[in-house]
Amino acid sequence: MIRLSAAYSKKVGLPGYSSHSFSVSIETELQNLDSVREESACLYDSLQQAVDQQIQKTGFVPPDGYGMEVDKNGVWNCSQKQRGADRKDPERKQPRPKRPRPPRWRNVRRESSGAQQAPNQRAYRRAFGSVREKKSRPVRSQVRRSEPEGSNHMIALAHPRFESTATSRPEGQRTIAELTKTISASRLSTWQRCRLQFYFRYVAGIHKSPTPGLHIGTTVHTVLQQWNLARWHGHELEIQELREIFSRAWIIGQEGEQIDWEGNEETVKSATWDLIQLYLHETPITPDEKPEAVEVGVEADLSGHGLPLLVGVIDLVRTGGRIVDFKTSARRPDPELLAHTAETQTTSYGLLYREATGAKENGIEIHHLIKTKQPKIVVNELGPVTEAQIARLFRVIEAYLKGVAREDFVPSPGIQCAACEFFNECRTWR
Repeated sequence: MIRLSAAYSKKVGLPGYSSHSFSVSIETELQNLDSVREESACLYDSLQQAVDQQIQKTGFVPPDGYGMEVDKNGVWNCSQKQRGADRKDPERKQPRPKRPRPPRWRNVRRESSGAQQAPNQRAYRRAFGSVREKKSRPVRSQVRRSEPEGSNHMIALAHPRFESTATSRPEGQRTIAELTKTISASRLSTWQRCRLQFYFRYVAGIHKSPTPGLHIGTTVHTVLQQWNLARWHGHELEIQELREIFSRAWIIGQEGEQIDWEGNEETVKSATWDLIQLYLHETPITPDEKPEAVEVGVEADLSGHGLPLLVGVIDLVRTGGRIVDFKTSARRPDPELLAHTAETQTTSYGLLYREATGAKENGIEIHHLIKTKQPKIVVNELGPVTEAQIARLFRVIEAYLKGVAREDFVPSPGIQCAACEFFNECRTWR
């Protein structure tokens, strides 16, 4: 006697980021092998018709916003840890946490400053400190959230806790379990660009000194971060103070690094400062516009879609829910190409904003500081994230999870290899 088993299942997406699935299986007995093909086709058709008929009965479909816990003040849902910080007695003086020593530049620019400072205690002094102070402080990860007195539930600078690494292995090295427990737009973009580059950066944890272009970008981000943070606190930094922030950031960003300036560091440094001044002069952001959020770490729970936690840091959220991302570039971006290549990042930001506020973003702006001979400022405006973009992002995440789990770390040779910091490692890959 021959037993033939067959199963058929289908999953259908529904509004409100929900979905449902249904499956049917059956087992039958055959007298001989000659009827296997005919019987298999018959079973498949029968099971498909049964599933298609039943799956049309969607049952309960959650409305928009269903299951999102609303903060008592109506905005910016936070983690339990952040929510607990809001409930602390304001009259009770809290001990000032130690500042973590940033092992790499990206951590320096995300360091938080105090919620309330006297005019002579500018944000950069809390964010950077002195070089001697940095060398004596251990590396640790923490999240901080603060609001100035009288604020309208706006989010201050937050240091992301979800990218911490174990101290028992090289900095930046992660296990497969860690890489699939949470996801971020930066890791997804690296995975899409080149899986072997992803392996060198996140799995092997190979550290490379930043290129001049990367150092320029992080310095610009730091100055604009402090400029926006000062506006969030209700005061405006003078140009001399911003120049001091720039000079200090330029030095700290090179601590322990060997950046190849080819003898042109001072020329590049001067051009970078000129680029920042041009942005401050031509920015569409008015001096009296108060941000909703500055460099804030947020997360979105995607477990309802069978996906891990999405984490990220948003550079700036302008009044009215417009998400802003700052970029430096050597050439003027093509708007259509930019919308395509930045979709993973912008869609992630849209989801993170919606999870944090319970509201839909009003659009996304990418502010480009162009490092040409005649520097330019270009602002590209994108609309709110669409359902199609969200569906594509979920497909990307699913492919990422499967590929990382399989350790599918293969190179993607192309024109981008010329600027890859892992070129030599890739040439000896096997």
